[in-house]
Amino acid sequence: MKASTLLTVIVVAAAVTVYLAPPPEGVSAEMMHAAALAVFTVGLWAVGSLPEHIVGLLFFTLAMALTVAPAQVVFSGFASATLWLVLGGLIMAEAANRSGLTQRLASMLFDRYAMSYAQLVVAVVAAAVVLAFLIPATVSRVLLLLPIVMALAKRIGFEHDSPGYNGLCLATIVATYQCGTAVLPANAPNLVLAGSAEALYGVQITYAEYLWIQFPVLGALKSLAIIGFVLWLFPAKARSAPGARAIEPLTPGQKRVAVILIVSLVLWATDFLHGIKSGWIALAAGIACLLPRVGVMPVAAFHEVRLGPYFYVGATLGLGLMMQTTGLSEGLGKLLHGVLPLAAGADFANFIMLSLLATFAGLFTTNPAQPAVLAPLAEYFAQATGWPLKSALMVISMGFTTFLLPYQVPPAMVGLQVGALRLRSMLRLTLPLAAFSLFVILPLQYLWWRLIGLFG
Repeated sequence: MKASTLLTVIVVAAAVTVYLAPPPEGVSAEMMHAAALAVFTVGLWAVGSLPEHIVGLLFFTLAMALTVAPAQVVFSGFASATLWLVLGGLIMAEAANRSGLTQRLASMLFDRYAMSYAQLVVAVVAAAVVLAFLIPATVSRVLLLLPIVMALAKRIGFEHDSPGYNGLCLATIVATYQCGTAVLPANAPNLVLAGSAEALYGVQITYAEYLWIQFPVLGALKSLAIIGFVLWLFPAKARSAPGARAIEPLTPGQKRVAVILIVSLVLWATDFLHGIKSGWIALAAGIACLLPRVGVMPVAAFHEVRLGPYFYVGATLGLGLMMQTTGLSEGLGKLLHGVLPLAAGADFANFIMLSLLATFAGLFTTNPAQPAVLAPLAEYFAQATGWPLKSALMVISMGFTTFLLPYQVPPAMVGLQVGALRLRSMLRLTLPLAAFSLFVILPLQYLWWRLIGLFG
């Protein structure tokens, strides 16, 4: 029996046991049923034996069939603007790929500004950061950028599995995910956190606000750290520099997509002025990409858009509200109260403890599901620390900005397969980078949040 099959059986058996077990004193049957469904859903996400969106659809089905929670709770994610940001972003990503605009931007950057291995690493990370603003889907960015980088590595003399090849490919994968956690629409965990904040507490996290809170440290400084670790751990020297190619003018389709993306970015960055939620901006942009003579995709091409992340995020939002309304999150909060010595006024200690809790919680599930599990506990975190609720929500993000093992991040696993990279090669980068993040990036993030007054 395969390990994944065995783990799946264990998860299902554990969920059934919790569902059928008599409730302990002070615990309702409703809470036990919710706990069983949470074990089942989060467990299958962690095992990875089924695609995430299939597990999400199973969550919807079982929650309704077993009447664990009302429909307005289970499907609450579909009323959230965040989920429509996911849908609009998926359409925009497909349009950018179909038009060839993002391939053009990446090739221009590599061919014109990268003349050595060190410059190539910088260019790769810079491209990953830039694309985080343009394509709101991590897997799409990995699938777009990695083949370009692989071809570039071979063109300058790096054979497969050589230090130079591994360094460039790993810089692409790690920067695409980790730097993307600082841009709200760029990664699924960001969207799950924002959606959970809205669905559970009515707290709005705007694009500009999230960027201001996260990007200076988790975007800019983290990208520099990735560059430094890649050059240190995977030293190499290119045999030849990539020759600059003639720049052809943008096609009409690429110009139209560029205009849609630029307008969307401007509206996202100024959402604190006009008050239009990021989700509605993304949805409008996605529709524009599908409109005849405006976008670059025929209306019939909508069926080519990968809707898996849409249902996955929807399930995570429904899971979070189910945990809250059934009292499961309150019960978990009371359990943590005796374990975590949180105290009002001890901001640095509270920040470190909650960040470590969030980080290591990712080991027991995938990073996109981590905020769905912890967001229902944010109210308890806020009460115990004396922080504003939004600060307690934002500290959850510190857990998914760093990953220890590749299985926590589905796009990283996709990158390993596409690049035919060894797992140990990725661990050689992710583990030291994680240690640096915990000992250096975390304190710097705390100082930044203290400087901008996030702790109240």
